[in-house]
Amino acid sequence: MAKEATENSKFFDVAYGLKNILFCFLATGILLALGAVIATYLSMSDGMTELLVMIMTAACVFFGGFRAAGHAGRQGLLQGAVLGLVYMAILSLAGMLVYGEWSMSGASLISILLGVLCGAIGGMLGVNRKQKRKR
Repeated sequence: MAKEATENSKFFDVAYGLKNILFCFLATGILLALGAVIATYLSMSDGMTELLVMIMTAACVFFGGFRAAGHAGRQGLLQGAVLGLVYMAILSLAGMLVYGEWSMSGASLISILLGVLCGAIGGMLGVNRKQKRKR
């Protein structure tokens, strides 16, 4: 009975969730710094730079969903989607604070949906990965 209770509470592992979100933001920051160096030396257009930022953000959300579902061991779609939603909500709120504009545009909604989708796909793959055997 106690084992069932601990398995059911795995979905609400707040400490791991916060660490995973922090890890995702750290990875995004590192990738964006590398992307900034690349964009500087290659003199990329604004449209190409925006695409690069979107790809890097999506990759970090994907990996975060993968980690979240792997940790929980079940409900990969939900685990990844929740991580993607929380990540993109924090990112959107930070952007609203920086720019002082408190409105949601179509582009903002699309980026949030993209984050949720990437997290959900990462979660589906993360929950189905083969675990290493502990020796």
